[in-house]
Amino acid sequence: MASRSGRPVVLYRHTIEEVDHSAEEEIATVNEQYVVVQVITHGGFIPPSFQQQYVFTFEQFPDWIMKRSNELLAICLDSLDQEIMD
Repeated sequence: MASRSGRPVVLYRHTIEEVDHSAEEEIATVNEQYVVVQVITHGGFIPPSFQQQYVFTFEQFPDWIMKRSNELLAICLDSLDQEIMD
């Protein structure tokens, strides 16, 4: 999918914390070889910065996301389904 569009596909964006005009969110993207999960802070007077980054193979990611949250898993599946339909 990512190779077809030439850009990473966003699997989910999850806001962890939001205060005034700044936020910390977790964003999962899939590219041609890996799934990358990043925790990013941004907004307000805070320059964008990466707090954490996890890189998974396609074999590792399903186990990790199923242990994390059924809701996030459902969002990932919906995102992939939408990408296939587009």
